[in-house]
Amino acid sequence: MKHSKLKPCPKCHGTGHVDDPRGIGQELQELRKKARLPLRVVAAKMDISISYVSDMEQGRKPWTIAKIEAYRRAIELDA
Repeated sequence: MKHSKLKPCPKCHGTGHVDDPRGIGQELQELRKKARLPLRVVAAKMDISISYVSDMEQGRKPWTIAKIEAYRRAIELDA
């Protein structure tokens, strides 16, 4: 993602946190499953525990813009 000018993110309004962790988790989980990647592979690429990634996918842990980008990189989709 390239930034020509710094301005607040329209999704998080500059907080770095997204408001709907369950919705984001469901969307990303679907992408992971379409890519046929097990949770353990994504967790290893993100360098976090499997249970933490699972909790994010289920909406039990918050997503940040950085975590979303790391997840998308882990499933080889450009953020």
